Amino acid sequence: MLEQFLQFLDQYRVSEDVLRLFKAIVMKKWNNNYADSSRAIEQLQKEEYSLRNKHSRIISLYIDEKLSESEKNEQIKLVDQAMSELLLSKVQLEERFELSESMIDAAVKLLESPGLYWTQGDNAVKQVLQNLIFPKGVIYDCVDGFRTTEISAS
Repeated sequence: MLEQFLQFLDQYRVSEDVLRLFKAIVMKKWNNNYADSSRAIEQLQKEEYSLRNKHSRIISLYIDEKLSESEKNEQIKLVDQAMSELLLSKVQLEERFELSESMIDAAVKLLESPGLYWTQGDNAVKQVLQNLIFPKGVIYDCVDGFRTTEISAS
């Protein structure tokens, strides 16, 4: 019965032309997002450099006795807080980029071979896949095999 279902799933495999179009559209969108993310990361790197310089200037002012120890500590604390927030933003941007690329790869593989995802997935993956491909459900009978509700009703 599993083999029958996998054959049924193969009927819903995306054609090569549609797959090429899908890849082109998604890759263009991904490339635009990548460019935006790259610019944002570059900006964060400039801000990081600026904060590192500020940290160094605070230390220099303290060494030159132009800041008290409490002033130095207060200023360093503010710079460190800003640096932590900046680094968190940078990591989140980088993760979003990495997730996007892996999600595109997964979507393409799913469209190329839904049966592979079915056989390798756990029950949760199978439910998501079934709901995605067959939102109105699948019916099985011993005579006709697997059908969607639309096919079964006709």
